[in-house]
Amino acid sequence: MAGQAPLEQKHTLRSYVEAASAFYQLNDIDRLDDWCARIQRNLADNDRLAALACNGIDPYGLPEATLSAFQSAGNTDAHTSVDQMTAQGRLANHVEQVVGGRLDPVAHVQACLERIKARSELNAFLYVDDEGALNRANELRRQIALGRQCGPLAGVVVAVKDCIPVAGLPMKAGSKSLPAVNPQYSAPCVAALEAAGAIVIGMTNLHELCYGGVSDNPHYGAVGHPQ
Repeated sequence: MAGQAPLEQKHTLRSYVEAASAFYQLNDIDRLDDWCARIQRNLADNDRLAALACNGIDPYGLPEATLSAFQSAGNTDAHTSVDQMTAQGRLANHVEQVVGGRLDPVAHVQACLERIKARSELNAFLYVDDEGALNRANELRRQIALGRQCGPLAGVVVAVKDCIPVAGLPMKAGSKSLPAVNPQYSAPCVAALEAAGAIVIGMTNLHELCYGGVSDNPHYGAVGHPQ
């Protein structure tokens, strides 16, 4: 909608929201005006975020530009690329400590759970899977004790946005207009993380129905920045 006149932009936006509401069979169609108004207010933020160049240090620990280097070299094995990149990244030390028995994955998950509770004012999580995360950490500890290969992300704790399916965890896309669902299967990206040894700890807050970039949720509160 960038470049459209305000009235044309408003009409396009309403048509989009009407179509999305019909597709998802939303019951609270009387909130259409509210949804449109909230998206309208955040269009500038979305445009600003979309225009940002991703030139900073990768916060997840993969070396900068490593993937493009693998691709330019003709490497088409995605799993090999991920393994090699992770081994070179800043996460490598964490994984090495877990696999080497110097960092107990159960204690690490427990520490993460305590930090989440201590910073509850951030509204970062809509659901925290305390029991599930600890169970997976205990299983990882058992696999390590047996000397088995545990994956390049063994013991790395991750959170998933409340719009991406995680098997067994409630998902509601940050909305009260949709009933919470408990997916039977995880999204491929989540399944890949778990297959690599990562531990999903919960579902995080977001803009309702993903219609903004700053995570100002009318039902669950705005998401604060940990810094």
